[in-house]
Amino acid sequence: MFHTDTEAINILTKAKKFKPEISEKTKKIYLATGSQSTQHLVSVMNYLLYNSGINAVVKEGEYNSIRAEIMDKNSALYEFNPDFVIILPYFTDNFDYKFLWGNLQQQTVIQSNLVIPLSSEYGRYSNNIYRELEIFNSDLYVDKPTNVIIANVNELAAQIGKRQWFDQTAYAMHKLGCAMKYIPTLADYFIGIISASIGKTRKCLVLDLDNTLWGGVVAEEGSLGITLDPNEAKGEAFRAFQSYCKKLKKRGIILAVASKNDEEIAKAPFSENPNMLLKLEDIAIFKANWNDKATSLREIANELNIGIDSLVFFDDNPAEREVISKLLPEVLVVDVPKDQSKYVQVLYDSGAFDIVSMSNEDVLRSESYANNAKREALQTSFADYEEYLKSLEMTAKVEKLSHSVPRFGQLINKSNQFNLRTRRYTDAEIETIASSDKHTLLTIDFKDKFDYYGIICCVILKYEDENCFIDTWVMSCRVLKRGIEKLVFNAILADVQKHNVKTITAEWIPTPKNSLVKNLLEDFNFQSKETENGTKKYKLAVETAKEYPHLIGEIKND
Repeated sequence: MFHTDTEAINILTKAKKFKPEISEKTKKIYLATGSQSTQHLVSVMNYLLYNSGINAVVKEGEYNSIRAEIMDKNSALYEFNPDFVIILPYFTDNFDYKFLWGNLQQQTVIQSNLVIPLSSEYGRYSNNIYRELEIFNSDLYVDKPTNVIIANVNELAAQIGKRQWFDQTAYAMHKLGCAMKYIPTLADYFIGIISASIGKTRKCLVLDLDNTLWGGVVAEEGSLGITLDPNEAKGEAFRAFQSYCKKLKKRGIILAVASKNDEEIAKAPFSENPNMLLKLEDIAIFKANWNDKATSLREIANELNIGIDSLVFFDDNPAEREVISKLLPEVLVVDVPKDQSKYVQVLYDSGAFDIVSMSNEDVLRSESYANNAKREALQTSFADYEEYLKSLEMTAKVEKLSHSVPRFGQLINKSNQFNLRTRRYTDAEIETIASSDKHTLLTIDFKDKFDYYGIICCVILKYEDENCFIDTWVMSCRVLKRGIEKLVFNAILADVQKHNVKTITAEWIPTPKNSLVKNLLEDFNFQSKETENGTKKYKLAVETAKEYPHLIGEIKND
């Protein structure tokens, strides 16, 4: 997010007074810095993390001590025991960072590239220094470990403008790597990476229609009279925005519509106007009615079975945006400009759909939600729910992992409803767990007659003495009520029996979102005992455990 000068001053002022608190669940972030001062950046990050609802705290390393702190296992960095390490060098600190990454295999590393300066001793027409630093930045991506994320701060500075980004007076006096007013923007950039890493990304873009996807009011001008002509500036601007939305859809973002309109009139341009780039099949949920939009957004989230906090609202009407901001504060409301040619940029700048890695399941998600209507139509043709499930022709594959995969961490960090403990793990932590002989990592790959879902369930089993503890059991909300939990329990039991342990233990830790699985383990004959904080602890004797029948075929256990 880019901040205005006034916003930046306000953030910097409030950040000075803010004192972060650390709890057991607080994510720890260590900022290892090069030849620049970062105390303002750290205070702003702590303030903005808190305001973003992210339970995390940032600790600043010593000035110009990246190598020393990472190489010394007794340094303040390792004493802090961070989940994330941000490595932020100045452009003069171009040494071998890949060598240092090898010491940080237990953390997620956010490596900033070098912000290439404007001036060189070779003059304006020589590319020597720029080429050298560009090669350095490019090489960071080569053979990059899975626990390392490259932060393209050079591109961020270029978007702002290098002449504005660098403040030589501020560097000479205070060693600031960028102008003071851009520190909140840099802080937001790093927070966006951390947020995406722990699964706090949005899933659904909810769009208005009139003067948002096209110019004019379709009820007044008709499906062919709205502004979408590619030979006109405004028409091309709306088409560019539609094109961007379509690309988001192909990437896996769910598209929905919330419009105050008659449904038949609202849908007409999608099928009748040849200049429409978005089609009805691109829209997973279409709400065109005269209800208030807060109601429509709640219905969209409910029908998609996702949280309200997964929605992004894009509407040209400031009054509608104000209402949603007040009634549904969890929704990210984009501040839509009057100029349609800026729609794409403002949605991009919101960071709503930023990701640090892309999985096959991300690409499949939008299509799966769109096909839900076909499943619902099929269900209505069956009087018996079990017969309906059989007609879906469901198949699944259970696999045991010996290494981390992006989807494993993604599902663990995004799943809230079907999640026994809501314990989040970084990719680096998962890699460590996967390599341990005391753990088993299971994934379930699933498909039905309409969709291939990819990995929809992840399990972490921890073995110690004669017991197996279900550390993690998460499942995508897209496949609920299919009997997959029975398949998963059978897979857990099969692995437990190979280890010859006597008991299986587990627990349900309550959150505002995971009541769905409150009694899950009791359905599998676990005995429970509730603790003072509401947590339910479970135990099951392996000798009394049994497999459960289900309707999912062609199962191949690894």
